[in-house]
Amino acid sequence: IRTKLNGYGQILTNIQQKEYFSSSSSFIDIKRDIINNIKCELDKIISDKLLNKKQILSLYVDRYKILNPINQFDRGYTVTKDIHENVLKSVNEISCGDTVKTLLKDGYLISTVNEVKNIKGGK
Repeated sequence: IRTKLNGYGQILTNIQQKEYFSSSSSFIDIKRDIINNIKCELDKIISDKLLNKKQILSLYVDRYKILNPINQFDRGYTVTKDIHENVLKSVNEISCGDTVKTLLKDGYLISTVNEVKNIKGGK
């Protein structure tokens, strides 16, 4: 029995002398460093993803501004409607003497049509 106990005692001593048991704070520090490195990598990945998504969103906002019909008024375009508020798309939809409403960026004009001309190639 004593021999067995001495053998087990030697095994226990060997185990206790292992680095991670003799220096548990060192083991914890190593694991803490690993976790901190993973956290830094994740922070960078998330930051890069957010930057990418922000750039994509900025592109969509720019496209929206360009394509937004309201912004066309800032570039000098107008919309002309007949007396029934139908948007006029062709000179064939209006006659001399008709009243039209022209929408501008800051208001509208009410006008009477004096002349209607169809340009060559108009439909």
